[in-house]
Amino acid sequence: WQRSMNNSAMYLDVISHFSSYCCFAYVQGLPKIDDIVLKWLAEYTRLHPWRFIFLEGVDTSFNFPENRDRCNYRFAPPNPLHRVKTIEDLRSSFVADIRPSHSIPYPERLQPSPED
Repeated sequence: WQRSMNNSAMYLDVISHFSSYCCFAYVQGLPKIDDIVLKWLAEYTRLHPWRFIFLEGVDTSFNFPENRDRCNYRFAPPNPLHRVKTIEDLRSSFVADIRPSHSIPYPERLQPSPED
């Protein structure tokens, strides 16, 4: 969805789901959101306080703080970045589980034989 739309089209698509009978928009499958779209959506809901936009699974931890301040994180899971305070925290199993990894386990049939 995000790759196929520019910011204006994405914003217009989200707000197009509101009507006089619908006051919630639920967005799924968006891993991140550009700052300008987050700002526009926040301004839209400020002007229409009876309308709500729920962004499921969107990582806003790298958006501008002034845009994140406009969001309500009451139902969001805790941000794992807030738990990392020291280098030892980076070595914890909690961080290791969420850290991207480029290691891929090879199928056993592709493993080198013990004789090699």
